[in-house]
Amino acid sequence: MNQTIQAFLDNNNVAVAGASNNRDNFGLSILKELSKIGYQVHPVNPRCDEIKEIQCVPTVKELPPQVENVILAVPSKLTEEIVRQCVGT
Repeated sequence: MNQTIQAFLDNNNVAVAGASNNRDNFGLSILKELSKIGYQVHPVNPRCDEIKEIQCVPTVKELPPQVENVILAVPSKLTEEIVRQCVGT
């Protein structure tokens, strides 16, 4: 397997930007599935305090330092801003 992909999979701390409590939300589905297989999932959504009993942070800038991977499950118009937050610009 590609080393980059393996490194992503080996880090069990992952953020899901765009997860919400809406049962039809794609980010929620990702969060639930990753949680089931042992990942420590960190939801990111400025409109939620908690998702599935997991504390939510409003921006990726507020994620704990051990979180190195972020999955974007947001509308395309929000992607650029979240990527900027990820790289610190």
